[in-house]
Amino acid sequence: MRHAAVAGMVALTLAGCAAGQEKDAAEQAVAHFHRLVDQERFAEIYRAAAPDFRATVREAAFVDLMSRVRAFGPVGDTRQTGWRINYDSRGHRVTLNYSTRYGPAEAREEFTYRIENGAPGLVSYDFMADRPLARPAAPATADGTAIARPGGGKQPHAPATGGK
Repeated sequence: MRHAAVAGMVALTLAGCAAGQEKDAAEQAVAHFHRLVDQERFAEIYRAAAPDFRATVREAAFVDLMSRVRAFGPVGDTRQTGWRINYDSRGHRVTLNYSTRYGPAEAREEFTYRIENGAPGLVSYDFMADRPLARPAAPATADGTAIARPGGGKQPHAPATGGK
């Protein structure tokens, strides 16, 4: 009985270490995302995203959306406001919530990364600002309705404007 309790504590400790490493990797990915946004390298963000993100979100729509986000101004102060880690049949997913200033706009961002072999791949990005984005130049999906998040339903707006 005592050996089982010790083994359980060791397993929990190892899982906690892995979770901390996964969260750190996702936080570094968010910082990199913000640097690329400031450099207006939106296509690079898209190409580095997880395959299921790229399968449901068109590159042109993502680049257009991020151009409209960047039009608010450069990335300013960022503050993490929450996080969670999910383990399921699709792997390990880390979701990070941020309050981020883009020029004069205050925004809430939610990033979800799937962690595979220690590397984060963006699977979802949601953005909501305290002011409206400019109208999109291109429809969000092939049918022109909305951008779907992998593993989720259709969003009423482009991925960066979807609310939670």
